[in-house]
Amino acid sequence: MNTSSASHPAKINYEKYRVTRILYVIEAMLEYFITILTSGAYLAKLTTSIGISDSMTAILSTLGSMAAAFQVLSVYLSHKTPVKKWVIPLQATNQLMLSMLYLIPFLSVDKRYMGIMFFIIIFCAHSLRNIFIPAKTAWFIRLVNPKSRGFFTAILQSVSLIGGMIFTLLTSIIIDKYEKAGNLKAAFFTLTVVILSLTVLHCITLIFSKEKSRKRKEVEIKLKEELKIVINNKKFRKLLVVNILWAAINSIATPFYNTYQINELGFSMTFISTINIGFTIFNIVVMSFIGKISLRTPLVDLLRFGYPIAIISFVIMGFCTPQNGTYTFIIFKVFNIVASSAITIGGTAIYQITPTKYHTAAIALNTIFVGIVSFAVTLIVAPLFDYLKDTLGGKLFGKTFYAQQTLSVISAVIGVMLLIYVYTFFTSAMRSNTDEAEEDDGDEDDDDEKSTESNGTEKSKV
Repeated sequence: MNTSSASHPAKINYEKYRVTRILYVIEAMLEYFITILTSGAYLAKLTTSIGISDSMTAILSTLGSMAAAFQVLSVYLSHKTPVKKWVIPLQATNQLMLSMLYLIPFLSVDKRYMGIMFFIIIFCAHSLRNIFIPAKTAWFIRLVNPKSRGFFTAILQSVSLIGGMIFTLLTSIIIDKYEKAGNLKAAFFTLTVVILSLTVLHCITLIFSKEKSRKRKEVEIKLKEELKIVINNKKFRKLLVVNILWAAINSIATPFYNTYQINELGFSMTFISTINIGFTIFNIVVMSFIGKISLRTPLVDLLRFGYPIAIISFVIMGFCTPQNGTYTFIIFKVFNIVASSAITIGGTAIYQITPTKYHTAAIALNTIFVGIVSFAVTLIVAPLFDYLKDTLGGKLFGKTFYAQQTLSVISAVIGVMLLIYVYTFFTSAMRSNTDEAEEDDGDEDDDDEKSTESNGTEKSKV
């Protein structure tokens, strides 16, 4: 076998980075724990406890998307190698800022000012995250065999989900226990300590992770030139349009589901965590199954499968009320998990259609456009949500129809537009040489190139 041919551009001893890949899995799980505590139902619990409205909570939950514009700085900083020297301090600062969210309820100020504090902290924290996350993702993804990235992503997600399942159950019990005792602030202080502890552990995993060195000629690429090269990639533009449409559809209703569970449906944090255990187990099975399918199936087919399922899930939420909320929401989550798994793994196509040395720019551009659209849509929808909930009082055509139900139906209807695009223009464009070999990124791998050439193509292990 001639491993020095152009079809095998990255002559890397992937086995050398096996420990780093394991650390990456642990790092992702710890980061996921902090994300859990500062988003979703936890953020909704925190904001509703101090009287912040549902619409404002939804805007806060998508505020990180607006901060995506800062990812353009990551493209510039990614050439300052090694990236771990600036990624680690930025991520630590990001997580320290997020821990401050749970200290806001302790302040004796008007809830309007608390809302402003939430806005500033979340925006600044996510701005920092958007600066380092593309470079960090590119740092670790370089250490995974290109042909195994879909499968590795499935494993990465599964481990985070398993850990998150146990973590959310424990933390939700803490919240409900203190809330029943009438001391919810004690729970918030405990979670602040938890976030700080996770931050320390997370930094340790990054410090001991290896980074593959790169040649100077790659680092000297100008920012404007790199962004131009990526945006001129026709397949990237096609995928970007799909991601933007999906972000818009998802941002119409999804940000309002967190308060819906707590307020209208009346779910306790313990109940939410308990059903999430079942969802997590199901998610792991689905991710593993789809991850294996991705090894022999074009990624575009996973997107073709995931989007219709996602639209069905929105239709189901259109029928979710306090009377049937328990089982209807569970059915919604089942469909949503299947759709999200397929869309997540199918989204790794971005690494196939762009040369390795442009991965950071591709991730940045995609996240910037998707993020801005996500926030803008939620911001536009928020007044409609308030109108449906407050002005109409949850009534539509004389019948009880909650605002979240209406928004879910709107998401499903607009989702049809996405399906038309995916099944026509997008599919044909992506299937033309979709699995083309990646270009040589000019990476160095110390003295391992020779050993890799002599041993043949290595299989990436987790």
